[in-house]
Amino acid sequence: MKATFRNSKSFQVASLMPSGLSHHPDKSQSFDVYRSEVISWLAGQPEILQYLFTKIKESGAIKYDPNSQTWGGINSNSNHE
Repeated sequence: MKATFRNSKSFQVASLMPSGLSHHPDKSQSFDVYRSEVISWLAGQPEILQYLFTKIKESGAIKYDPNSQTWGGINSNSNHE
């Protein structure tokens, strides 16, 4: 069976998100990702964070520098090639 997101631990964890969370709790203010109950819950799940990190790493947007043993964006000024 081909691995898909729907078969992943991340999907299983996300599917357990409790109901009643608001993505936009204060309708009188513009959307603020930092105030989203949905984002807050998802960000608190280690499997979701691992999935996000893996996807960003696989995209090539960040890379590991074995000399400094640190990660950085491919366009950051701290990357010395």
